[in-house]
Amino acid sequence: MKWSLQLFYLLYFSQTAWTQEINFDVPEYTRRKEIYPLLQQGDFAVFDRAVQEKEAGLLWFYVTASHGTPEENRIFEYARKSLSMIPGHTQIMIDRIEQHALTTKDIRISADHKYIVGTEIPADTEEQLKVIEDIDMRCRQTVEREFIAMGKLGSPECIQTLMTYLDDDRQIGVRTGGSSGGFYAADSNNRNAVDKLARALGPEFPALDLMTVHGIGMNLSPMCDRLKKWWLSDASKRWRTPVVKTTRSHMLPGVMPETSLLSQIHLEPPSRTALWPILVILSLATLASVFGFAKLRRG
Repeated sequence: MKWSLQLFYLLYFSQTAWTQEINFDVPEYTRRKEIYPLLQQGDFAVFDRAVQEKEAGLLWFYVTASHGTPEENRIFEYARKSLSMIPGHTQIMIDRIEQHALTTKDIRISADHKYIVGTEIPADTEEQLKVIEDIDMRCRQTVEREFIAMGKLGSPECIQTLMTYLDDDRQIGVRTGGSSGGFYAADSNNRNAVDKLARALGPEFPALDLMTVHGIGMNLSPMCDRLKKWWLSDASKRWRTPVVKTTRSHMLPGVMPETSLLSQIHLEPPSRTALWPILVILSLATLASVFGFAKLRRG
């Protein structure tokens, strides 16, 4: 009987750990207000629990928060280290980028860059005003924040995810600029990816010699090529082993390295069909216990 109970606990808690979903919810203000004094005192137990319970949303909040004081820097570094321990933590950024792409797909800029198509005519009715406000709201949804967050965290998984955007030249959203303050397409995803890879990798960035005083400049294409070659070399091994499974991990350059089994199990939703082997084993264990108990009674 004791053996069957031990087997039950082992199988149950292993299954729970493997299939537990990541929580990307941002913590409410009241909770942040409660835990911040503890974090200021250097008590990071809440971050340790967040890793165990896969509360990536809480950790992302403190990773992306502004920091500058010694206390804030300590909180950031501990949150950064903790978030990097949760496989699949970049999936929220991937999802947000795709959501922004969907939201802004029909946004068009005028040929002279003076206005967003659909907003050039003043609104005469409440309905027209709502349409203009909707276009204005959607065109501002760029993906810069998501790329900045991944570059700031700089975990191996963030490097992997950023690498998947080297061939993605989509320009999501609108930016303002130029001497006339006109409207222009936002930076492409691959430009954002290269820029944030440069920040995250620092001296390991393989295309430092191609950087200009203005950053990437006109060297985007050769930088992407250099990064792809670097990814397939031994120099990138510590960043790509193991590869964490996300909805973009199959887009990494070249042949995919060995994929982490834990990350695969973690990111796949629990399946009822996956439970039947455990149920069979538990049933056999229960029967064995019953027969064993009956044998002891007869003895």
